[in-house]
Amino acid sequence: MRYRFNKPYKAAWLRSKKGLAVSALAASALALLPAAALPLAAHASPVSRVVVTPADLDYTSSSPAAVAADGLNEWFLYNDSTDTVDNTLGTFVTGPATPSNGVGSVQFTLGASPDDRKNVATYQFGSTKLSAITALSYSAYSHSGVAGPNEAPYLNFNVDLNGSGTWQKRLVYVPSANLATVPQDTWNTYNTISGGNALWTWSGYAASGNRWPDNNTSEYRTWSNILASFPSARVLPGDGWLGVRVGEPGPTGYTGNVDALTFGTAAATTTYDFEPVLYPTSKTDCTHNGWKQFTDPSFKNQGQCIKWVNSEAEGNLAMSGPSQKIRFNVRNTAPSSYGRDHNNRKANTVEYWNYDYPGTLHYTAAAACAYVNPWTNETRFMFQIPTGHPGLSGLYVVAYAKETKGRHTPDLYGHAATSSLATAMQWCKTGVGFAPSMYTVTKGNVEVE
Repeated sequence: MRYRFNKPYKAAWLRSKKGLAVSALAASALALLPAAALPLAAHASPVSRVVVTPADLDYTSSSPAAVAADGLNEWFLYNDSTDTVDNTLGTFVTGPATPSNGVGSVQFTLGASPDDRKNVATYQFGSTKLSAITALSYSAYSHSGVAGPNEAPYLNFNVDLNGSGTWQKRLVYVPSANLATVPQDTWNTYNTISGGNALWTWSGYAASGNRWPDNNTSEYRTWSNILASFPSARVLPGDGWLGVRVGEPGPTGYTGNVDALTFGTAAATTTYDFEPVLYPTSKTDCTHNGWKQFTDPSFKNQGQCIKWVNSEAEGNLAMSGPSQKIRFNVRNTAPSSYGRDHNNRKANTVEYWNYDYPGTLHYTAAAACAYVNPWTNETRFMFQIPTGHPGLSGLYVVAYAKETKGRHTPDLYGHAATSSLATAMQWCKTGVGFAPSMYTVTKGNVEVE
């Protein structure tokens, strides 16, 4: 599943009737929202984000040549020891700690083979001239205890140095060549261009008598020096392999995580955010032992997994402080498959009113993320305020509702907002960092089934 954004969003701040400094959204649609939930100014970002999950890996072939020939803009896990695509090499996990993007990453643990080298890689950047690359970075987490104190996953790609279209080994960015100390057990983001000053080596250096193809004997050269020395250099066409590798090769048992690879040219800059599949969104996700891969929640069997997929939550609630109303119907089925609920209403939709907003704020939106837990009778769902509402449009709202099942106890409802899609998805999918402002439900109820 992918989520993309590259549209600028703005949040204006103003003062509420009670004299509290809150955002425009908090003073209207999301009154009483904690100030910390929204930035003082939401700056437009030129970087689009693509979330990559295990479902997005290319499974068409174990042959790199075949995958490259497909021209697929996909990612895959790659065994550098056997030169094969093998999507069982690593695991998409939550964490470790707090990644720079989202909640997860790709994790590799090296086996007993002294040649163990594992990668997350893609072919989509083939033929890109090095001089056209404006951004190239990635985040990595190196687990201490097995490897040396400066061990870290490193970036490398197939290169055509002279524009001939032939494979001329790989260019390699090694963090330890650029930093005096590589911090362990923490996330580090490596800018592999760094204003042209980042140091790179060539994989053919030792085999060529400690020389580059231009006879330069420096093992590491700056990005700017490489561009000046090889003005036609590009990511190899056809076999434009680019990846982040764990293993130099080895050492046995070493664990490294990779996330947030950013690649940019003048045309576009994209961050690829590697995330685990936390819960199923279709029945097919549960079949063929698919139910075993999920973590939030985990399932005892296929039937329990399918029950989760079929779960949905409905609500028609009125609240006070401010006077507002929300009507929603969300389900665990993938939000792109809206369909109809059992009352023939369009699923994964939200309608919202705020009667204290000047002229009454009213809009309808699609739920881009939904989490319905039939065992705890609660739901989280996320939607974006549509255009036509100055100061609010483009913001992401994550709502929380719970069916209390108490005869004299009202159901629960709250929400929070952010201008960041990644943050909103994290709140919705995992609940991590989510602190909604809760409102008094004066009428209506929530039904989770």
